[in-house]
Amino acid sequence: PFECHLRDCKYYLNEDPNTEWKPLDPHGITTEKAFNVKPEDPGFKALRNIGKMGNFLIIYGGTAKTLSRDMDIEMSLAKKIYDAFFSSFPKVHEYNSYIHNSLVQNGYVSNLLGRKYFGQSSHECKNYVIQGSCADYTKILMPQLTELLRDKKSKLEGYLHDEFSFLIHKDERYLVPKIKEIMEQLETPITMAVDVEYSDTDWSKKREYKYGRE
Repeated sequence: PFECHLRDCKYYLNEDPNTEWKPLDPHGITTEKAFNVKPEDPGFKALRNIGKMGNFLIIYGGTAKTLSRDMDIEMSLAKKIYDAFFSSFPKVHEYNSYIHNSLVQNGYVSNLLGRKYFGQSSHECKNYVIQGSCADYTKILMPQLTELLRDKKSKLEGYLHDEFSFLIHKDERYLVPKIKEIMEQLETPITMAVDVEYSDTDWSKKREYKYGRE
């Protein structure tokens, strides 16, 4: 939540310091609009799985016709999901147009760190600009994170695209906010916000890390 601030282990909106920030569920929003349901309604979870599948197909270039074919659903329902997505996230149309126009006019697109992608399709570049920016961002941070952990019991376990995994020793939890600070320091056209999660077991059991409480 980059337009928020942390206070008493909770995030509050910068524009209204008394209003607590709530996470956005993009798949849930598409589901609510497409099926005219609420999260508390019976069967919402099953419908959300359908909305989620539709969201990902659309993100990767699918049309209503694609949704109908790949999800094996009626065209009328596919169109409702498709329209619900773009109604919820209208700026995606602008982003898609930006990518297409940049390829046509320049022959390439650039990510947030300046890396240029030549000879790729519009569909591929939509992903490269976002995921490629995150991948370059993490690589730039690697030397500072490595230096921070030098001679420490905690270790950098690995990273993937925009996510780092650390093994934090119980006596070195003070490193967590330091790591977050390093990861948010680079200046880009979009403010980079870092979410911190932890698990006592494995990657799939991650949950929100609350400073001073874990």
